[in-house]
Amino acid sequence: MGNDPAVIEHVSRIVRSQPIDELKSSVTAFIEYAGANKSLEVPLCKRLSQSPIQFWKPYMEPMPNRGMNVIFIPSEDAPVAMMPSCVPLNGDSEATIKGLHRFLERCDEFSEPMEARVTEAEMESVLSAAQERFGILDIIAHFSPLKILCLNNTHRVHNCECGITDDHSREAVIFVYHPRNVSVHDRVFIFAHEIGHALHLTLTSDVGRVPDRFDEFNESLGIEKLTTIEKQETFADATAIAILNCDELRDHLPTQLLKVLPPYFEKYISYVTGDYFRKLHWQR
Repeated sequence: MGNDPAVIEHVSRIVRSQPIDELKSSVTAFIEYAGANKSLEVPLCKRLSQSPIQFWKPYMEPMPNRGMNVIFIPSEDAPVAMMPSCVPLNGDSEATIKGLHRFLERCDEFSEPMEARVTEAEMESVLSAAQERFGILDIIAHFSPLKILCLNNTHRVHNCECGITDDHSREAVIFVYHPRNVSVHDRVFIFAHEIGHALHLTLTSDVGRVPDRFDEFNESLGIEKLTTIEKQETFADATAIAILNCDELRDHLPTQLLKVLPPYFEKYISYVTGDYFRKLHWQR
């Protein structure tokens, strides 16, 4: 029954969809068809789980970019590639349908693009600096490539997002959007900030805990009694400032910080990344 023409067409329609609105229509049609044809619900979900979505499309094999273990997924394919963040493509029909409903809700979080999105060249510069100066890609892309999904939309809350799973066989993912505004930080700083979140989550595997000694580091700077969210954001900002504090990227730093904090953040990020590699060596 998985080869039923209607099953193939509904799954293929999802895979072929590109803009978010088109993908929403395809997913809605899939859910409605599965609900109206209960005998085909299981074959539909199994076929979906075996589709190219699970593998981020077959032609996007890991191809390290300029020596970095990074894959950029362009805007036309990013909406479909975003689906596995909501849909457990394991063939379980109940879980798949629930995940598709979650994905539709996620699609509703996006609108037409506002500010200009960070360019691939700008992202490459940030990633190169992060890797060359601190070995950050060796941490967040240690087990599998870092995937960067570039959506041609603005999110109602976030300028960028990142996702790191506990399953090391799955990729770290950064979702890059057109920012809502760039009045506080420019788009390059926003992207570097997201690298900081990815580093934090990879080091701790716990969104509620920052890397060891971060509290001591904040106290040394006179920053005390931060909430968990403030700690997360401070760590991401510290990472971004450390990465961007080099000749080719310094123009993207907030001007009020240029003469004060970058050297401190560089030392801290060097410490936490070095500590990671020391622990990795001890475990071998």
